Amino acid sequence: MESAINRVFDTPELRLRIAQFVTLRDALSCVLVSKDWADSFSFAVWHTIDFELQERFILLDDEVISKYGSRIRSVKNIKDTSQIQLINNPAINRLAELTMAIGKTARFQACCFETLGRNSVTLKDIRISKSPQASNMEIFFPIEGAFRNVGTGAQPCLGSLTFQGMTVTRAAISSLLMALPVLSVLDLTSSTILPSILNEIYEHRHMSTLVASTSQIFGCTSTPEQPSLFAHFPKLMQWRVCSELNSSTKVSPKDIKAEVALHCPNLWFLYLDVDGPTAGEIITKGFKSLWTICVRQDQLSPQLILAILRHSSELTNFTTFLQPHGQDDDDDDELEEIEVSQAPGWAIQQIPQQCKHLRSLVLPEQEVDIEDMEMSPWSCRFLRDLHIRIRGLNTRQKVDRAIQLWLEKREKKLEGAKPNEDDDDYYGGYNDDTTSPADVSILSIEERVADHLVKLKYLNKVWLGTRVHSI
Repeated sequence: MESAINRVFDTPELRLRIAQFVTLRDALSCVLVSKDWADSFSFAVWHTIDFELQERFILLDDEVISKYGSRIRSVKNIKDTSQIQLINNPAINRLAELTMAIGKTARFQACCFETLGRNSVTLKDIRISKSPQASNMEIFFPIEGAFRNVGTGAQPCLGSLTFQGMTVTRAAISSLLMALPVLSVLDLTSSTILPSILNEIYEHRHMSTLVASTSQIFGCTSTPEQPSLFAHFPKLMQWRVCSELNSSTKVSPKDIKAEVALHCPNLWFLYLDVDGPTAGEIITKGFKSLWTICVRQDQLSPQLILAILRHSSELTNFTTFLQPHGQDDDDDDELEEIEVSQAPGWAIQQIPQQCKHLRSLVLPEQEVDIEDMEMSPWSCRFLRDLHIRIRGLNTRQKVDRAIQLWLEKREKKLEGAKPNEDDDDYYGGYNDDTTSPADVSILSIEERVADHLVKLKYLNKVWLGTRVHSI
């Protein structure tokens, strides 16, 4: 039996498959077993180099890098010249991901440029930011040049580019877009875009997501007749609006609406990292139709909700953001108290009550009363994803009990459904299985929440303050 097991692990294909799932520590142990194992598990050891987590990597000599560099696929957190010089090895020529903070020195930038050029065909994700040591300086980095001399028959496969805090000309952006035909995400957060005279406006037909402020998009025109940055992205679907950095460029929501209608007719996703009044102006006056809206939780107010409801007939997704959520901490049964400002519960309820096409309602930092939820029925019958906190569900035990009751009621409801039952039959028969409004006072908070959730036939993902429950 033992020899049979050993023969299984002598299969190179099986070892390579296992190597994709082991931790770095386990991979280091495996490479010591034998030469064959070392060949299989060294890919896991060398796949990702993170200078913040692997500080001793800088101590390796060029001979070791030259031997194993071809197995490196991801390099993260390059911040100084010694790190980029180590990575600037001819053997490292198959990178898929690269993250670095660029400094002012010519040597640093030259090594960055060489590394990008050598991996220009394989890179899929690049994240470039300004080094903290150069925070008060303008950093020009001609990244577009690294992709100009790609070999015959080869094509860059870069899909996502983050270029934060840098200084770049609009002409350079145009050249970059021409060199990256499959680019889909461009993040220009905090970067300065200088106007340029363009002979023609290059239209990138693959770009779907742009991260930029209004002043970046409208402030890079060299003449009044020159169109905004939107003109480069006729297939744009998502715009993540950054906050302004001391910009003197004032952009009218009417100008936004005109440019979007002219150049980006498919722009339906709006992510607003701006203050509430600005977000309200853009939502209300800058767009005719929006399917997905995401705003900051600390800016959510009745006025902003009123602006969002201008798109109630088309809205399918509404989200607020502040901090990551959804992780479960088993050490403490009490849920963390919310410290961010809250929109009134009655105002929040207007969204699921009036947006009948809503599929996703994700409000991880918003707490509501079950009384407000019970006041009027939700019209969003096709809601699938709900993330919200409910006052009274303040322990993991209560949340788990509410989820359990919901699943039980849902199963009972589906078992009792007639063949080919339509949605009207499902919702119309709801009162047969739940307590009437006059009797809700006798129910626990868990039962009342479960009664509300079971009304939503297509709901399959729920988060109530602990973890995501999916069915």
